[in-house]
Amino acid sequence: SASAEAGAEAADEPYEPDLERREKFFARLNRWGKKT
Repeated sequence: SASAEAGAEAADEPYEPDLERREKFFARLNRWGKKT
């Protein structure tokens, strides 16, 4: 399935539901954006 393939990309990270991963990703992006 598509979600399994997406999970395989980050096999070194513990699995997280897509929404949780997306939230963390955008939170990190926002933090980085504020720094620069």
